[in-house]
Amino acid sequence: MADESLQALLDVIIIDDGSTDGTAALAQAFVQAHPGSFRLVSKVNGGYGSTLNTAVELASGRYFRTLDCDDWFDTNALQTLLRRLQNCTADAVYTNYRTVQENGRGKAFDVCCKFDTNRVYAVGEVQQATPDLCMEMHALTLCTKTLRAAWRPMPEHCSYTDMGYTFVGMAAAQTICFVPVVLYQYRLGRDGQSVSMASYRAHTQDYIHVARILLDAAEPLAAQPAPAGRDLLLVQRARDVAQYLIELYLRFPPDRETGLALRRYDEMLCQTYPHIA
Repeated sequence: MADESLQALLDVIIIDDGSTDGTAALAQAFVQAHPGSFRLVSKVNGGYGSTLNTAVELASGRYFRTLDCDDWFDTNALQTLLRRLQNCTADAVYTNYRTVQENGRGKAFDVCCKFDTNRVYAVGEVQQATPDLCMEMHALTLCTKTLRAAWRPMPEHCSYTDMGYTFVGMAAAQTICFVPVVLYQYRLGRDGQSVSMASYRAHTQDYIHVARILLDAAEPLAAQPAPAGRDLLLVQRARDVAQYLIELYLRFPPDRETGLALRRYDEMLCQTYPHIA
């Protein structure tokens, strides 16, 4: 991202969320070398949701996207995306992404293949073509103005708030376009990652907290006689997020504690979100 050909088009906000590992000093070196493109914001630790809240508030570019500290963007793909964004009018811009294991093996996810990459779609058109459209942060770039107008603060000290971020953004989006480059390089396999089984089990309540943000918004949409278009897309996303935790519970060690937690979760879904459950 320090490529000189990109700098004039970038506003990179590096958020130091109370780190103690030298992040601020490393980031400051980029700020000093490229002051027009890089900014450092140091704050008291508040977790992922807090960094999202700060970034959405401070972002000055026309488009907004996140990059986790252990992931990276492909430089050539970023150049292509930036050229497209200069004349883009869509509220949401999709790009492909790749998972990368610690051993270097990767797997690309193509979320653009069904669409004409030279046009802008209404969200309803996209939903009809792909009812299970990806809403992962790795695939999404969002219009800053649209995202900020719809933003609701994400909970602090809470994992999995990226699900809330993309849901809020897509709930506000009216139009979508697709740029068929493999931009986001998503590193997997590190110890302690939030998507490891150990972390999922340790932070189940965080997952439920964020899932309920989605479910609270989607339940009234699901209660409509025939939800369609964007409403149906959001309902399906909320349902998928809720369902995934059930799958996780079934993969946890089959002890009494897990069984009781799964039962409580299932009862909560059925009682509180009957049109989704």
